[in-house]
Amino acid sequence: QWDPQTPLPARFAVARIYDENFHDLPKALNYYRQAINLESDYPENVVHAQNRIEAINRELTREP
Repeated sequence: QWDPQTPLPARFAVARIYDENFHDLPKALNYYRQAINLESDYPENVVHAQNRIEAINRELTREP
């Protein structure tokens, strides 16, 4: 567990792990959203998070 006030991009790192390693898209979405809201000092991560949120939402709402 990390310090909630950490200045490091911990949430973004966790989001990528859930996304790329575990393929747990709902958890990845949660952490990508947190990264956007709480880790704005890392603009490249914010852009990546926004792109992945859009892609994951499309994937989750796609008809089987």
